[in-house]
Amino acid sequence: MECPACGSDNQEDSQFCRRCGVPFSVSVTQVTSSTSHEMDASVQEETNWVTIPEDAFVTQQSQWAYMLYAIPALVLFGVSLAVDFFTFGIVPLAVTFYIVGSRYWSFKKTAYILTEKYLVIFEGSLFGQKRIDLPFANLNNFLVHPGMFGKFLGYTGVRLQLVDQQMIVLQYVPISSPLLEQLRVRMNPDSFHQ
Repeated sequence: MECPACGSDNQEDSQFCRRCGVPFSVSVTQVTSSTSHEMDASVQEETNWVTIPEDAFVTQQSQWAYMLYAIPALVLFGVSLAVDFFTFGIVPLAVTFYIVGSRYWSFKKTAYILTEKYLVIFEGSLFGQKRIDLPFANLNNFLVHPGMFGKFLGYTGVRLQLVDQQMIVLQYVPISSPLLEQLRVRMNPDSFHQ
């Protein structure tokens, strides 16, 4: 399968491009809708990206990443339809569509990929995707924090502490994911705290 963004060759069942990380479920117009200045910057960044091997561990967020926002938004939409006499549901529909749609696209574009020496993080949003290539040598520690509903719904947050004391948060990581165990294996066992 050829990537619509960078043209690199990938396996047919790949969910993300090995080179640029674009999810294959995203249309070409979303990937290529950049100005010429942004495209030049992305080409320069591309040269520093880590190639993602075929046997890398790919973890996508739990479906609760968007459902925790979608369910209340849909309930609020239903209630507002009963009392909205002025716009006849257009404003509540637009707000609900924005909330649910933005969270869903963010969920679909977010992935955490473990290679031998790197953790590659794709953070999705409604308007694009940000890629972070994080070498394990830069990781100092990580903490697992499930949050208020995570224990019951099967997801957790992972806080990565870097050597320079910065924090990166991986949200809505499924507890059953191999990501947590693989992070433990790649980290110094004495530095892990839960």
